[in-house]
Amino acid sequence: MISANQTMFRCAVVLVAILTLALGVDPARAGEVAAKVNFPPTNKGLPLNPAFVGLSYEKLQITTGFFTSSNVPLVKLFSLIGPAVLRIGGGTADSTCWGGLSNLTPVTASEVDSFAGFIKALPANWSVIYGLNFAVNNPTNCAAEAAYVAKALGPRLLGFEIGNEPEAYPHNGIRPTNFTCADFISQWRPLAAAVTNTVPGWTVGNGAQGWVLTGPASGGNPQWTESFALAEAGVISQATQHYYRADGKKRGSNMQLLLQPDPKLPKAVAAVVSALKPAKLSLGFREDECGSYSHGGVARVSDAYGAALWSLDFMFTLALNDCQGLNFHGGGRSPYTPLFDRRQTVLQVRPEFYGLKMFSLLPRGNIVPAAVALASNINFTAYGVRQTDGTFSALLNNKDTNDTVVVSVNLGPDVDRAALIELTGPSLSSTNGYTIGGAPINPDGSWSGGVQAVLPASNGQLTVHVPPVSAFLLKPVAPGFKPAVVAP
Repeated sequence: MISANQTMFRCAVVLVAILTLALGVDPARAGEVAAKVNFPPTNKGLPLNPAFVGLSYEKLQITTGFFTSSNVPLVKLFSLIGPAVLRIGGGTADSTCWGGLSNLTPVTASEVDSFAGFIKALPANWSVIYGLNFAVNNPTNCAAEAAYVAKALGPRLLGFEIGNEPEAYPHNGIRPTNFTCADFISQWRPLAAAVTNTVPGWTVGNGAQGWVLTGPASGGNPQWTESFALAEAGVISQATQHYYRADGKKRGSNMQLLLQPDPKLPKAVAAVVSALKPAKLSLGFREDECGSYSHGGVARVSDAYGAALWSLDFMFTLALNDCQGLNFHGGGRSPYTPLFDRRQTVLQVRPEFYGLKMFSLLPRGNIVPAAVALASNINFTAYGVRQTDGTFSALLNNKDTNDTVVVSVNLGPDVDRAALIELTGPSLSSTNGYTIGGAPINPDGSWSGGVQAVLPASNGQLTVHVPPVSAFLLKPVAPGFKPAVVAP
């Protein structure tokens, strides 16, 4: 008689075979690289913010009719990745303005109402960082917009952000060429004071019910981020900064560079987090605008499947260095946008959204580094999330184009089964055809994927074959729990 564990194991073997063939890899010829992945039992890790993931859109998008409660496909798509944060800002935070000051594109009350209707149509685990104009604003106008937005969004409002990438102001004509961080702080303070004095519910303390101030939304300049946050300690609750792997207009901004670890990133994030400790920011540090390459990304790189695998490494790197979240920037037809849209319609779900979906499937817990031993030097990474019961979930990310990685991983001594979800695509350069949990994410917001197999483990130990250009998420299955398994 075949046991239940044997049946599950055979199903898993069949699944791996099917997925391998789907990727066009001949098992008889494909190389295999052995790997051991362990999570140090004494490393408690860092708490993973439940609302770590997020999206960032230009403020101009509020004026186009994109964000409405009647845009059901968009509501369904956003709902796939909560808890999450939507940041409204970007460069058009300074080229739009409440009341249309200085002949800028006006943001109106009816547009804010439509936007609020969209947000309220989402699950309650979504919140908003709302950008306010710095370039031409005055305290009265700034406070008027903030008051209207706060009333419209209610508890969905996480906070306000005034301005965008202020260190660029001397170069883009918003301020004189001698404009400094100190100048920005002195001009920011009257706007912020008008908002906090006018709009009820401002809070600074951790866990308080109310909205906060964030900033400075620097374009990756840690000196501005740190100087601003330390100067405004007790006023802001979260420091924000932006990140792109490289300039999308420069040669060499390709898939090869994207998939190489950025050697500066871990140290840079850790340094900012450390420098901000004296400010005691209750919501910490967030990369609230980011993406593969700047200037809209690079075609057939930022919009290709490899960017999904990059996004996983990027998100885990941030979390392992105590960053509290990120917002992938997008909107419209730019290559790097997570959701490709035209007017009010999403036409394609792009790679970074798949990465966000995979990350959103992680359980609550503490992010921990993995000890990885590879038999050959290939582009493979692994990460873990430690649950309160001492068990681990693992993310195994194989970016190699030729070799299957045979991974021996330990999820904790009490684990006897693990649920498997895979992110996969035809090739790193593919601009369509990828799936997560066995199914694509469709532009209408539908997704039929889920757990693809339940694998047996012995004292937490199991071995999985991670095919080329794919990522596996392994999550312990609680005793007595029977997760639904989607058909391969």
